[in-house]
Amino acid sequence: MIGAAYGILMDRTAAMVTALLLVLATVAVPLTAGSPDVAGTSDATAADADGRTPVPVDNSTARLVIPRDQLDRSDVDDVRPDLGAALSNAGDDVHRRNLRVAVEERFEAANSTNDRLIVIDQTLIDLEERTTALQQRHHETIQRYANGTIGASELLRRLAALDQTARDMLETVSYLRSRSNKMEGQPLIDKINSLEARLDTLKGPVRQEAARALTGTADSTGGFHVQVNGRNLVLATVDDGRYLREAYLADNRGEQEGEFPELKTHTDALERQEEYYPWVWNTTINSGAVSLGSVHRTTQRHSQGELVAYFDAYSGEVFYEIQDLRVSEMPKTTALNVTDNGLQVVVERTYPGGPMRVGVYDAATGQPVNAEVSVAGVDVGPTDADGAVQAVEPRTEYEIAVQTPRTSTNVTVDPYEE
Repeated sequence: MIGAAYGILMDRTAAMVTALLLVLATVAVPLTAGSPDVAGTSDATAADADGRTPVPVDNSTARLVIPRDQLDRSDVDDVRPDLGAALSNAGDDVHRRNLRVAVEERFEAANSTNDRLIVIDQTLIDLEERTTALQQRHHETIQRYANGTIGASELLRRLAALDQTARDMLETVSYLRSRSNKMEGQPLIDKINSLEARLDTLKGPVRQEAARALTGTADSTGGFHVQVNGRNLVLATVDDGRYLREAYLADNRGEQEGEFPELKTHTDALERQEEYYPWVWNTTINSGAVSLGSVHRTTQRHSQGELVAYFDAYSGEVFYEIQDLRVSEMPKTTALNVTDNGLQVVVERTYPGGPMRVGVYDAATGQPVNAEVSVAGVDVGPTDADGAVQAVEPRTEYEIAVQTPRTSTNVTVDPYEE
């Protein structure tokens, strides 16, 4: 019965996801380069990145990176609203409620502890199978982007759909956990932990922001930065002064069979986090950790935002990392300060692929100017009262186009040396 209920609900979700993937493609318009005066780099680069351990950043949190010379593909793009996404969003609440109700009704109808255990176990088996299918779709989506079959905007649309499905399934996992916690010995808790860890890595704040852009509840001002190597994926965006970043390095996962875990407990993971993220550790406001089977999840709030890191117990490495940082508090260097056609354009940046600020001013008076700005062909919105916009910086050479009612300018910015 539960399998049938899930099947009907997932069929509905599949229909919604199909609609979600209707693409309103955006076209990047080539820009004419100006003559900028480019200067300034940071001491903290990915030059020594080994692709496994987080790379330090001066006066900020370290981050997982894909070394630039190992990238299969990298783009900056935006996500536009479409009708399919709106329909999917409208059905999310109904889907989630019905999914939970199907499980709850079976659990409440069970007459004995053994019958309740059977409900939990059968539901977990069903969810595990569906999680495996989601992970396969996740991998295939990344591969299709890497080989050029789909673009960055389509990649983000598909990842946003997977994100929402994973969140729906996690609500059911949370219900199963609450029922197990009330039973003697917390039966099947190991399977519940393992499933939560698997689903956790199929969702993230950047994918959720892409979903909001698709449904029109948020815009993608600032653009989305996508980087891929094999099964490894980095996503980033800027939203309302916050820099959101996800880094998933599948290559950092360990093999469990015949091995002993390097990080046996979440305490071991916290010690490894102190080693990998010393700046975060020294500026921590509060922290926590939990073990989910062969995965340890650590969370630390610090002076610039929040870091969530997932450690593989067997490899001892971070394989999934989520950063939520306040752009205003991140250290910046001036990458460009150029005057052209009566406009002064100032670009401040943080680190390769990190958030950047573009300021546009009247060259004669120094006053902020109302202007439309694009970075690498992606509109990043009008300037604010301070004459500035925020965006995610590409890791390769890119162009900035500035347009005002009376004049315009185009400038080229060299990439960070990595």
